[in-house]
Amino acid sequence: MTLVIVALVVSIVLILVLLYIFRDAGNAENYFNNSTSVFNIITAVGIVMSGIWAFSTFDLLNQRDIAQAQLIDLQKKAKSIESSKIQLSTEIVDYRGVGSGKDHKGLIVKVKLTNVGNKPIEFDLTNSPMKIYEIAAQGTEMGFLKLYKPVVFSSLASMGGSGENTPLDKFISLTSSERELSYFAVLPSNKMYYIVFSTQSGNIVDEDVEACDKPAGCKWFVSKYIFLK
Repeated sequence: MTLVIVALVVSIVLILVLLYIFRDAGNAENYFNNSTSVFNIITAVGIVMSGIWAFSTFDLLNQRDIAQAQLIDLQKKAKSIESSKIQLSTEIVDYRGVGSGKDHKGLIVKVKLTNVGNKPIEFDLTNSPMKIYEIAAQGTEMGFLKLYKPVVFSSLASMGGSGENTPLDKFISLTSSERELSYFAVLPSNKMYYIVFSTQSGNIVDEDVEACDKPAGCKWFVSKYIFLK
């Protein structure tokens, strides 16, 4: 559009210049001189128009290359979305545990992990991602009195036997899949608790997935307060 406007303006100017030059073209000598001037003007205008056309063409090609690069980058990111939904729910059961008094209850904590992205996600379950804080609060200030770290087990050993429970260290949530982790603890009742599930996304070998910023990393986090009656 800009090139068309420039060409139109140049054409108008050229016509005005020609009209001015030939206004007094009365004899052959003046005609020859005027013709030479017109030829020089047309040549100069042609050079200028060629330069404008070349510059506009280069600019359009450059904009096209930039747009294509941006489109490829957006397509790459759209194919490399790593995202999940995390939900935390609790259930109180009338279970006092072995050797616990009547003032204890069983607490089941369920963490539902739903992969809504386009890439598998690896969840790291080491370093106790589930923490249950028995808290004391005054106004908006609080602190914990005792910390519990329940574990998800992939297998259990027999009670009193020589074997050991096997904790689940990590798992991979596949695309469009849903997983639920269940934690259990026997806790004193009539207490206030703060439940936190926090873990980092593991390193999946995929060149299309951008690495998380260091040292923060990608953290999945959910929390909940509960009063254990």
